[in-house]
Amino acid sequence: MIAPEVLNGLAAVSRVSRALVGTDELPVLAAAALEEMREALRLHNAALYLPDADGAPVLRRYVGEDVAEELSFSEEAWRLAIASGAPIVLREAASWLVENPFAPPAANWVILPLVTGE
Repeated sequence: MIAPEVLNGLAAVSRVSRALVGTDELPVLAAAALEEMREALRLHNAALYLPDADGAPVLRRYVGEDVAEELSFSEEAWRLAIASGAPIVLREAASWLVENPFAPPAANWVILPLVTGE
């Protein structure tokens, strides 16, 4: 028998996947997927940031609200938070990594890189 939390996790992945498929423009699809992720992970706030087009270690807010429009990283912090592709759960404001994007600063937050084959 499959544990309920496994089934709930699979259902959440399915909802996010469905939200990313459609003929709508990227902002509409991204907003729907972000909302599904926020609900599945039981997050208070969620935002989708995309890398700077010029390759600078900067993420610019694409979808979401109540968070900073831009996150600037040092080269070392960029490698840790973004280039590694691994989720980071922070249990503090974590200004040593990047400026906390929440106002007031969140005591608990997660950086969840979404990577592609590119």
